[in-house]
Amino acid sequence: MNRVLRVVAIWKDATDPSDDRLTIDVVVNDQNLVLKKCMTFGFMGSASPNAEKFHPFALRIDGTLANGSDTGEPDDTDESVNIHGKKAEMGELFTYLQDGEEYIYRIAQIVDLGEP
Repeated sequence: MNRVLRVVAIWKDATDPSDDRLTIDVVVNDQNLVLKKCMTFGFMGSASPNAEKFHPFALRIDGTLANGSDTGEPDDTDESVNIHGKKAEMGELFTYLQDGEEYIYRIAQIVDLGEP
């Protein structure tokens, strides 16, 4: 049975983990492998009211990120994550690619949100 998990990952070179985190809702199978089942959503930074950094996005099935039309940036960016096919478990690594630079993130928290 598939489930939806909220994955919170910290950039492995972070000096401030509260600022350098990536939160993504993902769909997983029984083995906790992240599926390319549907578009999901997430954000960079913190969703707290006083946060200096909060950037929501949609994670497309192909792994690219859509920032939306009101961000002042083109919707088709070269940002992507390679979380699809990875195991959603503590300590798992995945890569965020932005402007040709790779940033390695480590899963630090997982919240089970239930069935899709």
